[in-house]
Amino acid sequence: MPHSKFSIALLIAVSFVIVAQAKEPIRDERTACALLKRHMVKFLTRINALPARCDLTSPGVPADYYVIGLRSGHFRRCSDVCGSSLLGWYAVRKRDGQVHKWNVANMELGPVVRDN
Repeated sequence: MPHSKFSIALLIAVSFVIVAQAKEPIRDERTACALLKRHMVKFLTRINALPARCDLTSPGVPADYYVIGLRSGHFRRCSDVCGSSLLGWYAVRKRDGQVHKWNVANMELGPVVRDN
């Protein structure tokens, strides 16, 4: 599904609003998801890979982070086996919104995702 110029502009506008909140505590999963989308859009080069939705884990794993599976907006209907839209698993620190990779195999915090 192609993204319109309006949807891209809207994503950028929302990003600026969330940047102001980045150093404040993240109080809920919805805010953590929005912050993660804004943070990760800088690393994605294909329009159909723009982050679109989040899979949230159980609260308290770990208690001071929101662990989120980030999925792209690209979805196609298939008659056979389809690929995953998962972009990766991440942890957003509740205290200040710092984004880390999440090691799914070991269920532990990975390195910080830094701007390059």
